[in-house]
Formats: sequence, C-alpha cells, structure tokens
Amino acid sequence: MVDFVYKIFRNIKIAKKIYYFYLNRKATSSKASFWQLFVISFNSCSNISIKSDLYHIKKIKLGNKITIEDGSIINYPLECSKNENTITLGDNTYIGSYARLSPQKGFITIGKNCTVHSFCVFLGEGGITIGSDVRIATSTIIVSSAHRFGDRRIPISEQGIAAKGVKIGNDVWIGAHATILDGVTIGDGAIIAAGAVVNKDVIPFTVVGGVPAKLIKYR
Repeated sequence: MVDFVYKIFRNIKIAKKIYYFYLNRKATSSKASFWQLFVISFNSCSNISIKSDLYHIKKIKLGNKITIEDGSIINYPLECSKNENTITLGDNTYIGSYARLSPQKGFITIGKNCTVHSFCVFLGEGGITIGSDVRIATSTIIVSSAHRFGDRRIPISEQGIAAKGVKIGNDVWIGAHATILDGVTIGDGAIIAAGAVVNKDVIPFTVVGGVPAKLIKYR
C-alpha cells in the first residue's frame, strides 16, 4: 500500500514538473538558433557572433554588414509590442560585446554607420530613435521611460510609468558611461561628455557635460 501511494505521489510530481516546464517554455521568448544566426549573417553579409542572443527574429530588421559581438542580448524581453519591427539596425552598424538592446513594449531604431560599444543598455519602452553616423561609447545607458512618483500615498512601484521616448540625431558622439533619460532629444552633431546625465534636450552642434548635463560650448 505504501509503495502504491509513493508511486502515485512520484508520478504527480513528475507530471507537475512537465506541466510547469511546458508553461515556462511557452512563456519564454524565442531565441535564434545557430542555424538561424548563420542564415541571417549569410543573407546580410553580416558578422553575428554565435555567442550573442537574438530573440524574436521576425521582429528584427537588419541592414547589411552588421556586426554583433559575443554576449550581446538583442530584442529581449518583448512585452506584447505592437510594432512591426521592434529592433532595426541600419547598414554597417556595430554592436559591441555584452550590449543589451531591450525594446520592452516599444522599439529601438538605429541608423546606418553607427557604433554601440560594449556593455551599453538601451530600454525602448517609449521608443528610441537613433540617426546615422552616431558613436556611442561603452556602458552608455538610454532609458525611454520613467517611474511616476507624484502621489506620496501610493508606492512608486504601483504608480505606473511615463514613456515619452528618446530621439538622437545624426553625427552624434556620446561618451562613455553617459546616461540619456526619457523625453530627451539630442540634435544633430551634438557631443555628450563621458559620465554626463542628460535630462533635457540638447541643441544641435553643442557639447554638453556634467550631472545634470549643461552646455559647455558650441562646436
């Protein structure tokens, strides 16, 4: 009798593990296989590391001659985004090792001839649009949303978020460890100094730096 009960109990545990495995597998985003990465690289004449992780490849639009280095995570998570292309990378764009491009419910669009160096983090909840010929140095953070905190009676975690988006023009240079916050527009030809925290719009062809970023000079 004891053996019979034990077998039933064990089978229930096995069944539960299989069930939860199925649920988790169903909920987990689809990651591109080695073969899919090979086909994408071949078709676009690109260099995409097999040690990078690309998710939801049907929503990724790649130009030609793209480079994606080891450890980069592209297009994850994807939280019910309605955008046709949640990640768009223009021709000759370089994504360094361990960068993370996460569209969330929004999108990330990067133009031609851009470089995004190692350990950059882009969160595209409100949408991130980057022009062409943009240089983004290592560990830059671009966040296109922000927590609401207006009501002190409600925990910040329960007040939702505001998402205006971030727009970066053409021929922009962003220094290492810079942070670009939601709602910011950076004009063409601007330079963001290393370590700057940008919380306001940047005029074209200016150099800004500091925390928060302020005008240093005109180019």
